[in-house]
Amino acid sequence: MMRRTVTFCICLLTTLAFSQGKVNSGVYKFGINQMMISGETTHFHDMKLSTMKLDRNDSIHDKAFDNKEQIFIVKQGEIEVTIGNETKIIGANSVAFVLPKDQIKIKNNLETPAILYHMLYNSKDEMDLKRGKDNAGSFIINFTDLEYNQHDRGGIRNYFNTKTATLNYYEMHVTNLNGGIKSHEPHTHRAAEIVLMIEGDTQMEIGDKIYKANVGDIYFLASNIPHAIQNMGSNQAMYFAFQWD
Repeated sequence: MMRRTVTFCICLLTTLAFSQGKVNSGVYKFGINQMMISGETTHFHDMKLSTMKLDRNDSIHDKAFDNKEQIFIVKQGEIEVTIGNETKIIGANSVAFVLPKDQIKIKNNLETPAILYHMLYNSKDEMDLKRGKDNAGSFIINFTDLEYNQHDRGGIRNYFNTKTATLNYYEMHVTNLNGGIKSHEPHTHRAAEIVLMIEGDTQMEIGDKIYKANVGDIYFLASNIPHAIQNMGSNQAMYFAFQWD
């Protein structure tokens, strides 16, 4: 079996339709090996969010970035992830977060392909590597290890709420939203936010516009823009929501 090594994950990508310049609030459609978002935001000089496919024995040996943080989210399949001395086998909806100067290795050992999201960003704030290491550091979270907390609108799994080397606030959770309802009425917050669809059909009120997203698509919500998501189906919708400031 041929082994393919990716020394820097962005080189896998075929650039299709994606944002350039300033990243605008709205919906960004899923595609495999695609740059979905690339540009400046309130908090980042440059933010790139892309997808990649790893076939059997494909691996990523990612160099350490001096001033950029990155996060990998597993959409499909199972991968082996190593950061420093920690190695875990993780599946769909699991994540790996990497501080500046830390290295990550990812490998697909299975016959079936793995599909990943990769977010890489350069913050406008001064980097504080000690703060990042004193808080969560670099880490790997397996979806199956997370507790599901049910509530009247569905349920939630909390991934992390921490400070990093480049962000004073970084929070991620996965929401299950019952059919036919909104998560909440339109609201705003200074933190920018990404909502990444795992299951279901939804629409998002963003400012004075309505956007629709399907499985794999991403809503980007810029700082202080009014927004509210609604499940348009009869079954539960499921999505990542993560925000930073």
